[in-house]
Amino acid sequence: MSKSTPNDASNDANTPEFLSLIVVDDKRANRTHFRVKFDDPFAKFFDYYAYKQREKRFHFLYNNRVVFGDNTPRKLMMKDNDYITVGFDYLTIPIVWSNKMTGDENITVEYDTPFVKFMNLYCEEPLSHYVFKYHSREVLESDTPRSLRMQPHDCINVLDCERYNRPIPSDLHFWIHDMNGRKLQFEMAKYNTVADIMQAYTSRTGILTSQCRFLHDYRDLNPEEEVKNLRMKMKDDDVIGVIYKTFVGPGLPSQKDVTVSIVDESGDKRQLTLQNSATIHEALKMYSKQRDVCITDYFLKFDDDFPGYSDTLESLGIKDGDLVTAIREPRLCQPCLTDKIRRCEKLAETARQAAKEKPVEKPRHPLAECRGTRCIKSYHGTYLRALKDQPKVDMVPAPAREWENWIIEFWDGKAVFKAIHSPSRFIRAKPDRSVDLVFTHPQAWEMWSPFKNDDGSWSFQSHHGLWLSCDTNGHVYTNNEKKGWESFWLEYWN
Repeated sequence: MSKSTPNDASNDANTPEFLSLIVVDDKRANRTHFRVKFDDPFAKFFDYYAYKQREKRFHFLYNNRVVFGDNTPRKLMMKDNDYITVGFDYLTIPIVWSNKMTGDENITVEYDTPFVKFMNLYCEEPLSHYVFKYHSREVLESDTPRSLRMQPHDCINVLDCERYNRPIPSDLHFWIHDMNGRKLQFEMAKYNTVADIMQAYTSRTGILTSQCRFLHDYRDLNPEEEVKNLRMKMKDDDVIGVIYKTFVGPGLPSQKDVTVSIVDESGDKRQLTLQNSATIHEALKMYSKQRDVCITDYFLKFDDDFPGYSDTLESLGIKDGDLVTAIREPRLCQPCLTDKIRRCEKLAETARQAAKEKPVEKPRHPLAECRGTRCIKSYHGTYLRALKDQPKVDMVPAPAREWENWIIEFWDGKAVFKAIHSPSRFIRAKPDRSVDLVFTHPQAWEMWSPFKNDDGSWSFQSHHGLWLSCDTNGHVYTNNEKKGWESFWLEYWN
């Protein structure tokens, strides 16, 4: 066992727990800062980024090399504020193919496209006549650059079977060994794809293929893989192993039910019973069905982490009684958005029809009721009078005569009182609470705000916030409070 030096201890102490990375997204023309743990694999970050961006087909590049899910910032020797570039699948990666017969050739491939697409274009003879090698490993038709963990400008060797001293395989037999001790023999010529072999195993044992993993040479077999491609790697009487995803003692595989509680931000709590092999997407689908909401309205959070849609409850360590948080994200999927637009259009059409049948009356402004030629009657039964030869107003007993006639007009949304005399004069409220007449064009002091009272009378507030009032002796002034003496009735001229 190696001993740690003081320098190593100091380096571990100085290593930060979190690292700040700058993700450069050329597609959206933005840069985003993310904090990741120094020793956490990038798989969690990939799932979180894919969920937030609503994009699953992408890869990350660091120093022009692809970052994989099992890589960590420490393994890649990243530093604070390092840049990571987002590459999307429509952006192709160049790969150099080396052919022993015709020399090198550059072919551009997409990062998640199976190689069979380019093998068929490249080879003039059947694919069984060629061997594709990458780092001494045979390349399968279902392999992709991502599954092979390829980096830009990596090389694939294309070899002819005859020059490779490898005979073209003929029909052969193989065995399937499962965890129950069964040993079943099959003839490969009867099947076209690996899925056909899996179905044959199911028909003979009764065990569903969804509960099994089929392996050859420590590699999971892809159901879509063609048998002719599998024959290139197998010998006669070779063995395919079958292991069960969930196994309890001898016998058939079983699934365990898990009951979880999902609580949203409003406190609403729902309990779901799922199998431990269920994915987060299935849980979210069941939760949205119970809540009668769109599946895109919520995303789930567990243990301060945002799991991906493909993560299972078992892989996340979710057990019976665990609490999962549902966080609402206000957005609509296309069907819900279309339905909402249709309902809004229907409501708008109903409102238009109702408007045609019964026109809506607009509320009248208070000034519309008090404007015009009026006589202003006080609480005491006296009338407001404008003296002809003096800039003065007072209150006189009934009946109202010529000098008690007023014209109430609009000015800048306020009411102004114009006397009947010529030239025109207007009632003015002074800051000292006195009221008089003025010949000037109406300004702020000549404008009043009308208020209609419950008994049908009117009260008028001046620019200074005081109320027009009068006493029993006929004096006109403004008062701080609005009571009985500050009420006036507006009568039309006789």
